[in-house]
Amino acid sequence: MSTTPTQNEHMQKSILDAVTTLAQRVDNQDKISIPSGFRGTIEQRPKGELGQFQAIGILRDSPFGPPDVFDVLEKTSKGAFKLFNQIKLHYDRKTGLARLPKPYETKGEQVVFSRYISELNRNDLVRKVKSRKTADGTEELVFMINPSFIKCFEFKRAKALWDSLPSKAP
Repeated sequence: MSTTPTQNEHMQKSILDAVTTLAQRVDNQDKISIPSGFRGTIEQRPKGELGQFQAIGILRDSPFGPPDVFDVLEKTSKGAFKLFNQIKLHYDRKTGLARLPKPYETKGEQVVFSRYISELNRNDLVRKVKSRKTADGTEELVFMINPSFIKCFEFKRAKALWDSLPSKAP
């Protein structure tokens, strides 16, 4: 049995109405009526089904668009990329901050570390937040990963902090 365009449009509208009703009533735990001629099940997705993930910023979709995090990382040196990964290991998904124990002991190590941090900063990947002493008296370095590249749960707050931090980007 074939359907005429009018019947087809009516069926599509019925489906749209049912979905709209579902969206409006889901919070109220009401029963949802499904138009005649349709059957199906609605199940709540088990929590954790998607696993843990972190959202990234908008990906460049043309050769002329602004660079995304992968474009920028591709241009960094191997040492800066490794340092970015170290910072990422200490990343707080809620705030976007990364707290690292002081990663150098000698002046030479500090020079190399500073060079790579400067490179990440110039490329707008990370910015330095004020360092602090921990409870045991050791120095902790605090950085923020660009919240437009890797989204944290408190994005608006992180973006405001990011915009307030000094940048060495050209």
